[in-house]
Amino acid sequence: MDPAESEPKKKPNAVTWLILPWISVGVTIGAYAFDLPEKILDPLPYGLGKIAEDNLPIGLVLVTIGCSTRWAYLRLKDRSSSKASLIGGVIGLTVLLTLSQACAMAGVAFVGCLVLFGEPRS
Repeated sequence: MDPAESEPKKKPNAVTWLILPWISVGVTIGAYAFDLPEKILDPLPYGLGKIAEDNLPIGLVLVTIGCSTRWAYLRLKDRSSSKASLIGGVIGLTVLLTLSQACAMAGVAFVGCLVLFGEPRS
């Protein structure tokens, strides 16, 4: 018997699903800081690069929703007594997590703009 088969499989860490949207936003900001979309997306035929740039915000929202859903499922799958409670809990936690992550990202963006551009003057 192979020793690798006898070892218990390690459960995936659910927190990584909450970090993935932040990594996506960081990579996107980094790409725009170095003008990578202009170099990579503009040469694509049929205006596909422009379409990809136009769909970027909704794509980030969908990544956030999907990661929040996966985290909620991993958190509740062993604790729910019925399928209905699992589905309801996952939907509730997904809405809560998505809103909280969106607010946190907006707050970070606001503070970042204040740091970069200074306080607004009246």
